[in-house]
Amino acid sequence: MKDSGVGIDAATVERAFEPFFTTKPPGQSAGLGLSQVRSFCELSGGHCSIGASAEGGTVVSLFLPRAQGAGVDEQLPRRDSLSADESDESATGIRLLLVEDDVMVADAQAAMFSTFGYEVTHAANADEAFRLLHPPHHFQAVISDVQMPGKLNGIDLAEHLQSHQPDLPLVMLTGFVDQAERLRRSGVTTFLKPIVDVSILDELIRRRVVTSTTAG
Repeated sequence: MKDSGVGIDAATVERAFEPFFTTKPPGQSAGLGLSQVRSFCELSGGHCSIGASAEGGTVVSLFLPRAQGAGVDEQLPRRDSLSADESDESATGIRLLLVEDDVMVADAQAAMFSTFGYEVTHAANADEAFRLLHPPHHFQAVISDVQMPGKLNGIDLAEHLQSHQPDLPLVMLTGFVDQAERLRRSGVTTFLKPIVDVSILDELIRRRVVTSTTAG
């Protein structure tokens, strides 16, 4: 990707991929867009870079390995430790609701989970997720951010699902340690952003889906 704008100074380029780094004024949100893009590239075996000068615009390059022709299911990580029933379940596409207000972050996360065979539906905030998760619904798991605009935030959504749909696998993502600790104390599985090893999260979700399906 290349633009013909005023470019980015060297100090900003140096920090551009840092989680929550922003050049926005205080009080405006700082996202995880570029750090998630970097994580996705690296998890795929590639890398990304920014080339810019103060006069010559900006070039953002994403380098990804060429596909070898295998389908998504064939590229899923091996799970030799799973039982036969769990292996059958892990070979199918899990219907995932991804709740994230930052479009760039959501796109990167959806791409990552899609490579693991998930059928991803994106909700832009907790209010929309609340409506989509009104029973009966087809989702088998939910991954949600915490801080989002709207009437509800991610913690409100988590508490509602714990009370009304406790068997629905739920994972929260946050960039703030205090939020993570609050959620963990309430019994909600929480990962700090950015996610470095998506395969760990993938296996956790698949095991919980198997457990909830068996229990149901």
